[in-house]
Amino acid sequence: MGGTSAQTTRSWGYAILITLAAGHLAGRILSAEYVLEPSLHRPAERWEDPRRPWPISPPPALPFYSSNDRARWATIRALVEQGTYSVGYRLEYPPFGELSHLQAQAVLLCRALGTGTLFIITPNFIPPILPPPLYSDHGILFEPGYTSVDRVLHPQTKRYYSSKPPLLPTLIAGEYWLIRWLFGWSLTERPMLVAKIVLFTWNWLPFLLYLVLMSKLIEYYGQTDWGRLFSMGAASWATFLSTFSVTLNNHTQAATGLVFGLYPFLQIWRQGESNRELSFIPTDSRHRQWWYYCLAGLFAGWTACNELPALLIVVGFACLLMWRNVLLTIVFYIPAALLPIAGFAYTNYLALGEWWPAYEKFGSIWYEYPGSYWAVRRGIDAAREPVWLYMVHLLVGHHGIFSLSPVFLLSLVSIVCPKISNPGSPSSYKVLLIGTGVVSLIVFLFYTVYVYYALKTSNYGGWTSGPRWFFWLIPLWLLSMLPAADWLAATRTRRFLGYILLAWSAVSVAHPAWNPWRHPWLYNWMEALGWIRY
Repeated sequence: MGGTSAQTTRSWGYAILITLAAGHLAGRILSAEYVLEPSLHRPAERWEDPRRPWPISPPPALPFYSSNDRARWATIRALVEQGTYSVGYRLEYPPFGELSHLQAQAVLLCRALGTGTLFIITPNFIPPILPPPLYSDHGILFEPGYTSVDRVLHPQTKRYYSSKPPLLPTLIAGEYWLIRWLFGWSLTERPMLVAKIVLFTWNWLPFLLYLVLMSKLIEYYGQTDWGRLFSMGAASWATFLSTFSVTLNNHTQAATGLVFGLYPFLQIWRQGESNRELSFIPTDSRHRQWWYYCLAGLFAGWTACNELPALLIVVGFACLLMWRNVLLTIVFYIPAALLPIAGFAYTNYLALGEWWPAYEKFGSIWYEYPGSYWAVRRGIDAAREPVWLYMVHLLVGHHGIFSLSPVFLLSLVSIVCPKISNPGSPSSYKVLLIGTGVVSLIVFLFYTVYVYYALKTSNYGGWTSGPRWFFWLIPLWLLSMLPAADWLAATRTRRFLGYILLAWSAVSVAHPAWNPWRHPWLYNWMEALGWIRY
């Protein structure tokens, strides 16, 4: 194919891929519902089995999949229905002088039995039935369907808060308030309807726009028909962004936000490179350039609010845009970038009375209070292994970037092999390749070195079907794979290799059919063989 005819045909191909992906995701959102898997539960009477017990009665029908998204939904409910960020509270009973905690429980038991007898607690005698601890927990977070371990307890006020940053729930609470005001629908009475409206607004629509912009970028930077369609197919069907778009989370928000910021950034950087159009707005409309700076800053800041390591993008864009126009960068880009970041800090202050997010307190009494899950972590949340092994598993192991999504091996090849990258690529693409390599390396070292030693955790993001801390980098990896994809297009053997990488990646994406907050198929396979035990 050649010229305009080939471009038109590719446009049809992009449209078909996007339409199928949008329809598939819409169907998954419409059917979203938490499902109990028998393999993850035990019979109620088998106390020795470490799995959670099979419930006696069915849980409420809700599209909330894990502690992660339940904590966010609880905050949304609390804001609209109670006017507070607090999702629960703890009542502590009066102290019992010098008595130990166990003795105090025995006193409560005696009182409950209506006797005056005081049990003497010894190693040889502990009352067979003890009352609850000297506290009780209440609130949204302790209602059926909303229980979550992703919470912190304010040590002074004894009020619970989600450990997730409150900016995203605050914005979604605005939509929930509007739905409640217009139609009278609430998360308490019609949770399936309200939650799915929110998922369509905040997950489906951004993902659709993300694919449209990705098709524009792939068309501009790609060199071959096959390479372009291959990369677009990977974007539509072979990344974890579609997997996680059925649940309320920050990772898909960061990834789509990155593309929404990257697109105007590249509009500015690529001026004068080619006559090919990248956008809907002609590049010679210089009086509209300030919009590009504003949009690049706004969405770069939004990306950082959802993934703090993405502050690298905010700073990187600022430095590169300074090279283009210092004045426009200072007047438009920087204030726009600071707007969501200021909202992030301010909503955190409204919630906790502190500017820093709650997870900055990981390991403190905010997390490890009496009765907290994080004080007695188990399973993968308690994982602690040598840092080198942690790195291996995050690259090619059970949560590996390349073992679960081997299509990104093409991105690595494009970045580290200059001979693969087309020497005639425009300067903006060379900046993109170098930037992707640098940012990816820094983010990987942040999670495998800083987080490992500073927070003393190596839990792979807990229960998750993929390496979720790196999901926001997926758009950069997709664009970076173009030179290697064009190289594969040259022969049938290479294309066949590309099909294998694509199919393998699609398997990993489709595996967590019922719940994205489940272990990857490689993890389950290794666990079944006895290779790993957490």
